[in-house]
Amino acid sequence: VNSNAAIAYSQLIVLPGLGTAFQDLGFKPMAWAQTINAPIPSPYTKFGASINISSDATTLVVGAPQGTALVPVTFDNANTLFDSKATSFIDNASQSGVVYTYDYFPAATSTIDTPGNFVFGQQVNNSQVQPYDQFGSAVNYTSGVLMAGAPKNDAGDSTANFGAVFVFENPG
Repeated sequence: VNSNAAIAYSQLIVLPGLGTAFQDLGFKPMAWAQTINAPIPSPYTKFGASINISSDATTLVVGAPQGTALVPVTFDNANTLFDSKATSFIDNASQSGVVYTYDYFPAATSTIDTPGNFVFGQQVNNSQVQPYDQFGSAVNYTSGVLMAGAPKNDAGDSTANFGAVFVFENPG
């Protein structure tokens, strides 16, 4: 820190736990609790480019706008099932973007040393997913409604990127 860089009494140095400015501004140190990772780590996905946590802090939504979505494959309008639904087939939508949800599970006895944890819940897909859509560039989860932006979505017209916002409701 260069204390000569500003006029006296117009400089502020705030480091965790040092001086009174830290307390005067209402800053409180936070303890590290958990690192959130993608369920299938892959380079260049921009995992964490957008994040949102529900107001009750029980659902975390993370966007990876360059992630590759795993898209379920259906045969003959889903009339054919394999192994009583035990076997499913997926296809990749290269760099289409992915949105992941994580659910909070509290610890039996929550302390600073043993906090609750967020656990991977699901990958959220949209029915129009196409490569390079950047689905998950922006995410918001409020009152059971998830919204995810896809700025490169072309709405079925490969000549232009119109963009789209997808809305998913979870009333339960």
